[in-house]
Amino acid sequence: MEVSALSQKIEDFYHLKTVVHPSKKLPKSAFVNVKSPRYKADSSIRFHNKNLPDSLDFIMVLTNKDVLVTKKEADGSIKKPEWKYADFGVKALA
Repeated sequence: MEVSALSQKIEDFYHLKTVVHPSKKLPKSAFVNVKSPRYKADSSIRFHNKNLPDSLDFIMVLTNKDVLVTKKEADGSIKKPEWKYADFGVKALA
């Protein structure tokens, strides 16, 4: 689905105004190559979020790159039990 069609679906379903910003590259700081080359989803969202106006309530970052998330406890420590890899590929992060 194209971004403009997705934007329209969100507006229609949730009755929220959506704004589509120009495409940007994912930040190099979010790139990791542990098990395979991927980007940290949470780092990418934080990077894009800090460059947007405060008037926005939500942000959605869309990419065709592989993304991952690190399993962590609320205090930031790695979630137990420790697995071989702390990072797991995801399709989406909310």
